[in-house]
Amino acid sequence: MLFTFQVTAQTVIDKAISAEDHNRKRPLFEALDAGFKGIAITVEVNKTGELICGKKSFSETYLAPLKARIDQNNGWIYADKIEEFIVVVDFKSDSNLTYTSFSKAIASYYDILTSFEPNKRIKKAVKIIVTGNVPRKEILNTEKRYCTLDEPINKLNNDIDAMHISMSTINFKKIFDWKGEGSMPNMQYHGYTTYIKLAHKLGRTVRVKNIPENANAVGILSEAGVDLIEINDIQKFLIYTNKNN
Repeated sequence: MLFTFQVTAQTVIDKAISAEDHNRKRPLFEALDAGFKGIAITVEVNKTGELICGKKSFSETYLAPLKARIDQNNGWIYADKIEEFIVVVDFKSDSNLTYTSFSKAIASYYDILTSFEPNKRIKKAVKIIVTGNVPRKEILNTEKRYCTLDEPINKLNNDIDAMHISMSTINFKKIFDWKGEGSMPNMQYHGYTTYIKLAHKLGRTVRVKNIPENANAVGILSEAGVDLIEINDIQKFLIYTNKNN
């Protein structure tokens, strides 16, 4: 069976989130300028207890500019789209210290953040999903939260609902060896689509990261039903999706 790049450029862009890259001068704004659906961020706590991305403040680099943009666009990130902007926050330092710092950082931004209660979700402009070294039990036991959890696609937890774990992630290169050229081998394609279907049955959004970044691979992986595709090279991505034309 041959799988080819058949989806439209806009469809792919609507699924794209930017992989975190501290080497970029404007990581958030590059994603926003491209029309991406979200961004992935790596955070840790510095010696003064501040939550940082690389050497920059998490709040000042991401939350403050997002709020400013939302205020300008009638409550949403994009003026023409009433939808959540996904922010995946990967905790790299001690789980409890990082979560305490994270909670303090977001406290001033509750008005723009989607919130979750046991049987209620209040949708706002920004949805935060945390991953990495997170204190899962504490988050799961919190009555009202302004974030949800991520889980590896090969460790789906049937006992926890989508209010608590809202995203499952496929770390592509850890599971599959396809390099992105030609058609995806049938067995690997079947495994990929099966993972997506299983996660969707649990109400999870599915993100794929660490993919071969070329038009053929992105098209095939996108049309298989995945919700979010994490992109490292934004400029290359925009060229092969004809975004710049």
